[in-house]
Amino acid sequence: MVKPFLFLFTGDEFLRRSQIDSLIGELVPHSLRLTNLSHLYGYDLNFLALLAQARTPSLMGGVQVFWISRAEEIKKGDWTAFEAYCTQPLDQNYFIFEADELSDAHPLLKLVARSGKHVNFESQNTKSGIEVLRAKLRSAGKKLTPDAWE
Repeated sequence: MVKPFLFLFTGDEFLRRSQIDSLIGELVPHSLRLTNLSHLYGYDLNFLALLAQARTPSLMGGVQVFWISRAEEIKKGDWTAFEAYCTQPLDQNYFIFEADELSDAHPLLKLVARSGKHVNFESQNTKSGIEVLRAKLRSAGKKLTPDAWE
């Protein structure tokens, strides 16, 4: 099965980070993460520089993953270059965007609808609130007494 090249994760930070870590594990071997995984932030994103890097093959070969956190902070006028890229994306490049939430009119939602996959952890009912709480406690190495669970 071919994966889309564009991913958007919104909603609960714990759940989206867990899913992003899993996806990165599928896409990039651990030995290549230092060279083939770039983690950027929306407030500091320069799409022209990012796309120039994406057009340059990795020195180590293989898949390149560009993970952009805080996508809601990308300036609205900056999307033109990325929209053009999305019409003919290069193989071996994946873009992962994450945000707490985006407005329905956000350009990224339109791009993902055409070319990618959106996972919204606010609207999904895959886990109940208690299961999410248990996972958060487990990841923090904490436990609650039976009385606290009640």
